[in-house]
Amino acid sequence: MKEWSTKGYDFNQLLLGKVGQGHPPAADVLEITYSGALSVLNRALDQETVWNTIGNFGTLQLFYATKTLPANVVLPKWFSEGLAGVFETPHCSPWMSFGSANSYHLPVFRQIYKSKRTPAEFEAILNRLMANTKVLNLSPQAGQEQFNTESWALVYFLVKKKQKAFMDFCKDFEMFPKDVVLSQSLVTAKFNKHFLAADSSDLKKAQTTFLLEWIDFIFTENLEGEKFFVDLRRIQSEMRKTQDLSVIEDPTENMVLRLLLEGGVETGGVPGAILPPGSR
Repeated sequence: MKEWSTKGYDFNQLLLGKVGQGHPPAADVLEITYSGALSVLNRALDQETVWNTIGNFGTLQLFYATKTLPANVVLPKWFSEGLAGVFETPHCSPWMSFGSANSYHLPVFRQIYKSKRTPAEFEAILNRLMANTKVLNLSPQAGQEQFNTESWALVYFLVKKKQKAFMDFCKDFEMFPKDVVLSQSLVTAKFNKHFLAADSSDLKKAQTTFLLEWIDFIFTENLEGEKFFVDLRRIQSEMRKTQDLSVIEDPTENMVLRLLLEGGVETGGVPGAILPPGSR
């Protein structure tokens, strides 16, 4: 979008909708119309950055401010990443989604594990998160993104289905040492205590029950407009693989326009319409 500002276009002026303002005098109708659409898109991207920041960082700040989490305790990575993901509004979301299914992480997680819905696979996820390790055969960026998605899937399940145990788990952080990275064994022991009934005579059975409940929840949870988000994230993924980050052109502009040009995206209502939650 930077190239448009160098040509004499002013997105703020274009948003006012006044004739003759925000564009060069010699601009033709097509360029004026196109730049006007980009000005709306640019404002929407600014707004969604605010939503994302509030939901992500603001969540942790509120948990600390309300003393739900004690100050100066270094949270496990899976916990902080997952908790932030539960209340964030992902980029390119048409509506805010604080506390509801994450429109980025849920489709990605389902895609990765759609043919791996077994306790053994989900136990491997749980072990990786507790150990703060990532999938080895992925690039560092892809590995971090999958770690964040898996962290969200676990914490979202705990928040939605294990609320009392989740709050008790948060309370136990008060007993953890301050300003040091917590050991895997300590975090795992507390996790087992609250979520796997560690005092059970058969811990393995308790873990299997937990994993099966997690699998059932994550693959049946509703996501409003899921088809739209699946298509959107597919285009995002494709453009990440092909875009040249050295060019001035904004890849987000192309991504959104391409989604629109590909045709109507079904959201469960009228084809091509993006319906906010509760409007059906």
